[in-house]
Amino acid sequence: MKTLNDVLEWAADLNLLDMAKKAVEAGADPGFDHDEALFCAAQHNSLDVAEYLLNQGCSVSSQGSMCLVTAAGNGHFEMVRTVQISA
Repeated sequence: MKTLNDVLEWAADLNLLDMAKKAVEAGADPGFDHDEALFCAAQHNSLDVAEYLLNQGCSVSSQGSMCLVTAAGNGHFEMVRTVQISA
């Protein structure tokens, strides 16, 4: 059975901003599992969702270094800038 947090993580994987917003509005926790959704967004270059999650209070400090390493390793340099600015 999928939870709202699973939906949020999936939305982060696919950069589905509207779905991410609806999941959070329905009760998903943007910071679940040490900000796993933010890490997924960084990994898949889901910039819109990453910015939304950061605005919703996700903490770059909990996944920050892994977000940066993953985004940089995948060549997602705009994502690196976004995560760095929020740190």
